[in-house]
Amino acid sequence: MLPAIPFNSGDVEAAFPELCVVVPHLGQGAFKVAFKAFDCDEPLVLKIIYAHPLEREIGEFDLEHAPERIAREIAGMSSIDCPNVVRLKSKPVLRQIGSARYLAYEEPFYGGSTLDQRLAGDVMDRKEVRRLMVGLLRASKALWDSGEIVHRDIKPSNVAFDEAGEPVLLDLGIALFGGMSAITATDHESPRTPLYAAPEQFELRRNVQIDFRTDQYSIALTVLEAAIGAHPIYQTGMREAEYFRALENFDPSILESFQLDSDVREVIGRMLSRRSYGRYRSPNIPLELLGAA
Repeated sequence: MLPAIPFNSGDVEAAFPELCVVVPHLGQGAFKVAFKAFDCDEPLVLKIIYAHPLEREIGEFDLEHAPERIAREIAGMSSIDCPNVVRLKSKPVLRQIGSARYLAYEEPFYGGSTLDQRLAGDVMDRKEVRRLMVGLLRASKALWDSGEIVHRDIKPSNVAFDEAGEPVLLDLGIALFGGMSAITATDHESPRTPLYAAPEQFELRRNVQIDFRTDQYSIALTVLEAAIGAHPIYQTGMREAEYFRALENFDPSILESFQLDSDVREVIGRMLSRRSYGRYRSPNIPLELLGAA
């Protein structure tokens, strides 16, 4: 169960008089709540970190004073310039919202829905599947090129579409940043969404390497689900241990039964290799094979 939001919609409207805030909120996570808002006539998403009130002067902000997970997400969005990765619209700010100060920032509003919403209607055709795959591979490459960032949570609910239908990767909240200390201790498993995690994310951090190949696996699962309309491994009622055994025993020859372009099928099969060394050794290679480098 999610925690109660410690302020109401009226508090948010009063804290951001320069915006037209739409209520109720779009959605709530464990740390953040998102509102659609308008700056003049331009739609945007206002995100407020409600789980961590900050004792700083109003308007003053420094990443070192933010919770580490949030600081990493903001740093990542600030450092990447790729149309397939979510970006910040403006610098984060501290605002008095109700009885406390909270960190808030703005993201673009993507009017084309999310992939999980899209799949609630129907599967994607081959052209759409290819575009989705290329967009997510470009996003993963941009993250890695921008500081060896690994998203670690690529899944349908974290993929939006802009007005032109281009996929955009959202939510860097559990991303792994090269050169920075890990959020998770090495004697723990990696943070993950189990149904879209790579096999190495189920193992102790000290025993495995997490890099762009980890995101390759999640991309392959996500794209394959978009193509066939169901998760390619999970079956209703599976517990995590059962799912992990099915994941380990996944037979890529099943891909032959799906309606996929031959190069897309080849790339998905390689990226679903059980061990990361069986996947592509460079973020460029799958894009080259798809004619999209």
